[in-house]
Amino acid sequence: MQEQFVGSWKIQVSSPLGVDYYTLAISPSLNAMLSEARGSMQFDDVQFISNTFQLIGKTETPTKSIIVMNGRLEDRVIFGTIKINEYCMVDFKGLKNE
Repeated sequence: MQEQFVGSWKIQVSSPLGVDYYTLAISPSLNAMLSEARGSMQFDDVQFISNTFQLIGKTETPTKSIIVMNGRLEDRVIFGTIKINEYCMVDFKGLKNE
């Protein structure tokens, strides 16, 4: 079931400040990286259960943060939330790049 997550996903993140776009890359070995024009972040803790996933990573710049991405897959769309530390949570949705 985890193989359905493998690939490159175009992620749209909605926040009170607007919409940002990222690429979520999940390798066949289930490593995950989130990237955009200003940089990228590798997730250290990657879990897939059935059609759900949780990705946890840390950033050092511009500030130290813990990023937790929880989501699920339905048809060919992933969606869920991204939590930044304890104080910020935003919604995301994404389509797989073909």
